[in-house]
Amino acid sequence: MTNLDTLHVIHQLMSVTQPTETTIEYLKSLHKDYCARQGLEYLSADDLLATAELNEAQKQWLKEFSRIWEIVSINY
Repeated sequence: MTNLDTLHVIHQLMSVTQPTETTIEYLKSLHKDYCARQGLEYLSADDLLATAELNEAQKQWLKEFSRIWEIVSINY
């Protein structure tokens, strides 16, 4: 399963379950790990999308992550 596939599964789960503090911590860890592996500064997904030079795969991953983060933050 690719990183993007993983995000799609998380997105689907977040739409039907109630997020918890563990969910928030998991998403923070996932994002921090992704930034490190991609050589990106550890900024929010939205900030990276607005300021960083990204390839298409990075843009897609960050956009999907941002959607998930929004769902979690609204429902937490």
